[in-house]
Amino acid sequence: MLQILPTAQWRHCALPALLLLTGGMAGAQPLPEVKTQDAPARDEVRVSGGVRLWSAKWDSWNVNPVTTGVAVGANRYEVVESMQGDEKLAVIPFVSLRYGSWFVSASTMAKTAYQLNDSATPGSLNVDSSRAEIDANLGYQFAPGVSASLGNKQIRQRFGTDHYKWSGPVVALNANAPLSSGWGLYTTVGLGQLKGRFPKADVNGQTRFDTNYRLMEGGLTYSVTPPAEWVRSLVLTVGYRSQRMATKHYALASTPAVGQPTQNATSDLVDITQGLVLGLQGTF
Repeated sequence: MLQILPTAQWRHCALPALLLLTGGMAGAQPLPEVKTQDAPARDEVRVSGGVRLWSAKWDSWNVNPVTTGVAVGANRYEVVESMQGDEKLAVIPFVSLRYGSWFVSASTMAKTAYQLNDSATPGSLNVDSSRAEIDANLGYQFAPGVSASLGNKQIRQRFGTDHYKWSGPVVALNANAPLSSGWGLYTTVGLGQLKGRFPKADVNGQTRFDTNYRLMEGGLTYSVTPPAEWVRSLVLTVGYRSQRMATKHYALASTPAVGQPTQNATSDLVDITQGLVLGLQGTF
């Protein structure tokens, strides 16, 4: 058996940009807030919340152990193989709290089930898998339509019966710009340094690995007339989101005909989740 290891147009008014969290993202995404109700004072606390739907395709990896790995003469070698996942709809609720130019925010990607397929295995191996994410961020809007954030991200993945966890700091830069007739553009870029925790060690006995995290997202916003007086603004978004993790320096083993496994090489274990994302946010 294979051992599965994972690797709106905004307008110039008294209201600054509102916060839209991209679920599982590096930080809060500042988006337009349209003046449709009485504008609050800048030092007033504002609450925003909503939900995002991410049609996410997940591709990951598998370490093929020496027992079924590549054979060269009497030796066998661990190899890294790609695991192709299906596309599933991930639900991401989010909330943010803003005071002046500062904001705090949180989001979670609910646990989503996947099937990962290893097409390189005869008969094609399907692995029941799942993933979930949590983000918490502190940010500052330092110019109209531009903000930066620092937060902590946690990603949990299950491959078969094995559970993996990555967590660590992520920084993000977010921007939005108006177009016309209520439309606008938004983008976010995030970088992080996570620590991966594996349930099984590599050939060197390591179970904790440095992991590079990268997020890129961009798309359109559209301001909708609020349905009630207590809703200050309502924004729809549509975009494309790509999230990449590269777990560094996983040691791959080689096993001679006689003797113990030793390190043959190291490999980066790359995990990519990407797809169309839709969002709805209200500010109250």
